[in-house]
Amino acid sequence: MGPSGFRVLMVLMLGLGALVVVIGMTARDDALVLAGLTCGVIPIVVRFFVGLLAPYLTAPAKQDETGAGQADKQEAEPVKNPNDHWADAETLEQAGVLEADPQIYLGRISDSSAMIGLQSVRRLMTFSNASLDFYQSSVIPNALTCRDNVLVFENDGLVCKAVRDRRAQLGQKVIVLDPFGRSGSTPDRFNPLDFMRPEGAPLVADAAMMADLLLAPYFVRDLDPQDARVARVLLQGLIIHTYRNGKENGRHLMAVRENLTLPSHRFYPLLGELMDIDVTEGRISDIALSIMDMSEERRGAILEACRDATAVFELGAIEKSTRDTSFALEDITERGASIFVIGSPPESYEDSLLAWCRVVVGCLLLLVSNREREHLPSYLVMLDRVETLGRLVQLERLLGGGGNSPAGLTLWPCFSGVSAVMDVCHNWENVVGRSDVVQIYGQDGAFDLDWAANLTAMSRFADTGKSSTQSDAPVHLRSRDREAMMKSVEVARMPSDEQLLFCKGLSPIRAARLQWADDDAFRLLATRPPSF
Repeated sequence: MGPSGFRVLMVLMLGLGALVVVIGMTARDDALVLAGLTCGVIPIVVRFFVGLLAPYLTAPAKQDETGAGQADKQEAEPVKNPNDHWADAETLEQAGVLEADPQIYLGRISDSSAMIGLQSVRRLMTFSNASLDFYQSSVIPNALTCRDNVLVFENDGLVCKAVRDRRAQLGQKVIVLDPFGRSGSTPDRFNPLDFMRPEGAPLVADAAMMADLLLAPYFVRDLDPQDARVARVLLQGLIIHTYRNGKENGRHLMAVRENLTLPSHRFYPLLGELMDIDVTEGRISDIALSIMDMSEERRGAILEACRDATAVFELGAIEKSTRDTSFALEDITERGASIFVIGSPPESYEDSLLAWCRVVVGCLLLLVSNREREHLPSYLVMLDRVETLGRLVQLERLLGGGGNSPAGLTLWPCFSGVSAVMDVCHNWENVVGRSDVVQIYGQDGAFDLDWAANLTAMSRFADTGKSSTQSDAPVHLRSRDREAMMKSVEVARMPSDEQLLFCKGLSPIRAARLQWADDDAFRLLATRPPSF
């Protein structure tokens, strides 16, 4: 019997003794009480003597086994260099990541000036707690050097300021969707309804996509799933109705908003018009009928969610930027273009631009990915703080390998952590596992990768599962041989100009970050001086 079986037997005897004592006390039988006490005392006495004698019985054998095991281990395993996990310059040179003019620039070797870059990359992922780090070390260097079309989603217009002149020098049309003029550029206008396909199933699909983008999870948080679906179909029907029945200059999302805010005596006839939509075009007519039959409270909650989702289009700057479009579809799908979407209003505004950002980014992703076109220009898509937008089905499909994305599309989102990836993508394991590059800025990013255990093809990320106060406790990053790659004290002292790179087919890389404003390779390409 092993130690586990012995412990189980002791516990059973204690339990049996307690049971006999209870029975004896109930029956007022002193003999039973004494028998139960004896049964319970025996395990305690045995455990006491085992505890006293165990060190003398097991110590010699354990010492012999330990000595033999250590001797065998010393003979079998050479002493490992703590830097063996990281790729050195020679390894990187053999892998071809130090060659000139790569597709994507990632960093520099810490002890030399050699640039680290990759060719034929389709999916990258950066973990950073600061947007500025992502801009300065990833977005701006590659926006200055990339000759493909670019699509950038940023907060404050800093990237646009630094690279717009360079993009124009490359012969590309610079499109800046910046309703509040934060980038200092003349803002362009983008009406998503201008790019909807005109008839049939494609029109219904485009309207459904736009309704899903408008109704972010934030707006339907108080609705049950069934009512949330009703709200989406209602918005879909109103978008189709606006597109078909609106005047040429009245087909925009502000018109959808106006229909939602109609008084009751005008809104119900509008529902009647939605009921006339052909049944082959979805469940719009059925939903319109069910809304008519709902209780006032339930109908009011659904309408309130739709009104909240479209409220942003009442802002003067947003309404002006979405009434029409200042560029042609061919500028995006056939010619050279650099598109910048500025997603934050000035500090004086308390209104969120969530719905506008979701619609613009979602529609642009659709336009630059498939849109039923065989030959699309190559695009580098760099998106900051994607989790602020909520779940985007278009992005999730592209990151996860679906959506039939064209070969020339390179996606590079930035997240604050893997938990943020989980918020945006339901199939987040597939998204992380399909990434060609995982880039980590700062010590917090290393701990975020606890969640991505064994998912990437580059290296194994595993959680130790135990907290420790020791400064040499291993961080959750482990190499394929499961030896600790970094100690917690190393991560805590990780310099602010350093990064970790995990690339498919390569050993992990510990490299210096790019600093475009101090690096002549990039600074000289920017025709404007650094603005931050």
